[in-house]
Amino acid sequence: MRTTSRAFAILFITAMGLSPRAQAAAVINGDFETGDFTGWVQGGDTAYSSVVASSDLPVHGGDFAAAFGPSDFGTLSQTIDVSAGTAYRLSFWLMNLSDGSPIDFAVAFGADGTSLPPDPPATPYQLLTVDTRAPADTLALTFSFRNMPAFWLLDDVEVHALPTPLPAAILLAAPALAVLVTPRRRAPA
Repeated sequence: MRTTSRAFAILFITAMGLSPRAQAAAVINGDFETGDFTGWVQGGDTAYSSVVASSDLPVHGGDFAAAFGPSDFGTLSQTIDVSAGTAYRLSFWLMNLSDGSPIDFAVAFGADGTSLPPDPPATPYQLLTVDTRAPADTLALTFSFRNMPAFWLLDDVEVHALPTPLPAAILLAAPALAVLVTPRRRAPA
């Protein structure tokens, strides 16, 4: 009887501690290795927007990256399938090839996003991230940009589910349950 209770308690603690793992969300062609914008939707000013080879401009990984240099705002977007209620992290590598003006860059990811200060200096590739929680089974991802003097280079766009933390009630209940399953010594007769 005691072994059954102990096994049940251990099973309960283990089951409560495990949360279902959300699968990584698939960004289609986030590394631009198809050599084009397959999976992406371009909008706004698409002039001077293309996928470039590593032989032409620096790429972060692989053989290709996206390059954007429109004089007015352009966009690159994609709708990503996710699990509602799950937290996700967008990560991407971004490089600005030149100082000057006007230069702008922003990203919207679900209800969250970020934008760089206007007219940033030239920079090597930098890793940028944005976290959001999915309210539905899809998340909209949109990059907005302009770079009149040169180009933005974008590469290795990825979305991953963030780990689900254990609820505080489980962490508080675990020691109490451990006491219940600890064998007791019988007093000598």
